[in-house]
Amino acid sequence: MAEDKLAKNLMDRWGLLKSRRYEHEGTWQEIVDLMSPFRGDINTKRSAGQKRVSGVFDSTAMNARDTFVNFLKGALFPSSDSQWFSILPPYGWDDDLEVRGLLDDTRNRVLRALAVSNFYVQSSSALADFSTIGNSVMSVEEDDDFETNSQFGGLSYETVPTTDSWWMCGRGGKVTFYVREVEMPAVDAAEFFGLKDMGVDGREILDKDPMGMVKYLQFVYPNKLYKPGKKGLVPATEKAISSDWVSIGKKPEVVRRSGFDFNPYIVSRWQVVDGEWYGRGRGHLVRPDAKGLNELQRQFLMAAPRDMNPPLILNEDSHLQLNSGPNGISIMKEGTQDPRYLQANSRYDLVLGLARSDREQIERGFMTEALRDPDTQPRSAEESRQRMARSLQRLSAPSETVAVELLNPILDATIRFMQKAKQLPELDEAMAKIGEGFLSYQHVSPFFRSQRESSAIGMYAFMERRLAIFQATQDPRYLDDIDPDALSKIDRQLSSVPSEIFFKPEEVRARREKRAEANAMERTAEMQSKTQGQVPIDRAGPSI
Repeated sequence: MAEDKLAKNLMDRWGLLKSRRYEHEGTWQEIVDLMSPFRGDINTKRSAGQKRVSGVFDSTAMNARDTFVNFLKGALFPSSDSQWFSILPPYGWDDDLEVRGLLDDTRNRVLRALAVSNFYVQSSSALADFSTIGNSVMSVEEDDDFETNSQFGGLSYETVPTTDSWWMCGRGGKVTFYVREVEMPAVDAAEFFGLKDMGVDGREILDKDPMGMVKYLQFVYPNKLYKPGKKGLVPATEKAISSDWVSIGKKPEVVRRSGFDFNPYIVSRWQVVDGEWYGRGRGHLVRPDAKGLNELQRQFLMAAPRDMNPPLILNEDSHLQLNSGPNGISIMKEGTQDPRYLQANSRYDLVLGLARSDREQIERGFMTEALRDPDTQPRSAEESRQRMARSLQRLSAPSETVAVELLNPILDATIRFMQKAKQLPELDEAMAKIGEGFLSYQHVSPFFRSQRESSAIGMYAFMERRLAIFQATQDPRYLDDIDPDALSKIDRQLSSVPSEIFFKPEEVRARREKRAEANAMERTAEMQSKTQGQVPIDRAGPSI
């Protein structure tokens, strides 16, 4: 009875989520048809091999969207060997090079795990949905393709189609309830759940057709039975996140109850409107222009053939017959008019002007003007810097959205999986030394690095002025109020360089003491030379 009640409660919750998502599906389908026609359908059903661009007459929106997504992917988290993020220690541990070195080693292990997995391929698909329709879901799980579970098999990422996902939000817009629909052949369901636990409907389909499709729903939500800090082996049903599977055949049936230490489904939303659970992306901004441009192009392609090959009007004794198609012949009554071609006198200049305006609006929506190379070359270094600063300012909001909503949660889940599998010994060592505190991420791809350096232009300009005054006056008072250590620390943070290139604090002190001793010896020798004459310095060292 408890299982039946749970199944009913979960299905009622799914019904609510379906009604809330239905309000967005029509708009999503229009955006997909105009900007991403090869993506899966939202509220239409087409065969896998069916043509998907038959209703698209202009590719401006598709190209602009593709350019925008490719730029974000290449600039923010490139798939090359570049270190596009770093792990920062808690506040107060920034100057501890040992901790920073351990976190850098952790970062390198995570980057290696991402490189050997399917992360970069799947993240591109997630980023396309995230930036265009405003929503994306990515799952993170351990790759279990190995024969035994005794070794860590790496990580597996999957971009879940929006059509298969529903969710509910709580305080602060945080996703608190997630539902995923999974369809699989009955023979696979028997292997995944077990023959006894695959559900009555699944067994019936398996008996009739082993390859018949069976549908299940996975419900993921916070577990009320979870007790933080509980020691020992925690049952799956008492973990932090509940995971319940329900067969949705003739009668809903709970076929599996399990749980996770953390939510493996990462729900990202581009821009959330008050009172809504689903996001809105750049595709919502350009949808009216893309829809209007597509209709203009359709009308243009219909009218242009008639003007390029107009119908010919001829005389005939009987009645009027009209064929207005391309190369058609219109027959009229005898004696009314000489033979002539039927011209439509269409105003193509107006059509082209409206189409140009729509294309410009679409490119603005996807910020193509900020990504495109300028038509003229900069006349000075300052003009080049100003152009770069303007582009960074325009793209700062999208880049921060991608970092906060998509990349940071993925890194959190990845590190948790690897730490649980004992694959991050440096992180364990660093946390043992730190004790308590929160780690954070700093994105250090070329784009974010240029953005931080652009924000520090004021500080660099100040130092240039001070140094120029000092060089002109040779008065050290203009540099007395500047702390070299603080300046070095700020510059190191802005540059996001690896900790391996720096000496430890005790090594820095030893180098400074040695340099001070050398300077003192030189001053002493100089004073002696002034009072006693030249003092010979034995540079060969003692003889043996």
